[in-house]
Amino acid sequence: RPGPPDAPEITKVSKEEMTVVWNVPEDDGGKSITGYILEKKEKRSLRWVAINKSPIPERRMKVTNLVPDHEYQFRVKAENEVGLGDPSPPSRPAIAKDPMEPPGPP
Repeated sequence: RPGPPDAPEITKVSKEEMTVVWNVPEDDGGKSITGYILEKKEKRSLRWVAINKSPIPERRMKVTNLVPDHEYQFRVKAENEVGLGDPSPPSRPAIAKDPMEPPGPP
């Protein structure tokens, strides 16, 4: 089984979606990585929930249907033909909210 990837990074945030990116794990377990499962949790929750049911080959995902003003964390697991590896460390928490617009001229 693959080792854990590094913590994923949240690159884009709005009030209902976030884009999460991650790198391949250093240890592929001796077999090629076939896909990734991304998990999310609300910061105050203890339960991680898989976002995708079947592994995806990409190393980025747009996560939708988030609750505005809630704080989320993400982690990722890599899979190869042997099985699913251990989860990455969690991402830094991010609050689902639209980016602040700089104030326009008066």
